[in-house]
Amino acid sequence: MNKILENKIDTYINNNNYQVNAINHKDSSSNESANEIEQEQNEINTKGNKEISEFKKEVLEDHFINLNAEEYIKDRDNSRKIIMKNEFSNTTEKYATKKQNEIKIGEFVKVKKFSRYKLDPYFVGPYQVVKKKFNTVQLMDPNTHTCLERPVHLKNIIKFNTTNV
Repeated sequence: MNKILENKIDTYINNNNYQVNAINHKDSSSNESANEIEQEQNEINTKGNKEISEFKKEVLEDHFINLNAEEYIKDRDNSRKIIMKNEFSNTTEKYATKKQNEIKIGEFVKVKKFSRYKLDPYFVGPYQVVKKKFNTVQLMDPNTHTCLERPVHLKNIIKFNTTNV
């Protein structure tokens, strides 16, 4: 990037020197006085220096704007990569720790009791699984052969023969 800047500045300076040399050649062929030629050269030099400094400012501003844009793009890309890695690891971790659904039709299960007193059990049952649909099951009381009113979600069920309470 710096080489490009140097090349632009050098070409601009060379163009101004060419104009000064053309005036020097004009000097030898014309009958103008030496004072007028010197004034003209001084004007060109001051004008050229101002133009060069303005040109340098413009080029440097463009250079820094491009650098800032490049840095911004790199930072944005890096942050996107980090976010994608985190999301991927979170989803894989989520599904890796997910409890497997092992309940089948005909098995006996216990159902979590939501309204309970201090000494009441957490789960009541046994109930028999009659129908399974996605993450819910329809349960039947084996003693009375009546189905529960609502299907029960799998997270509120444990197997009957387990020791979990």
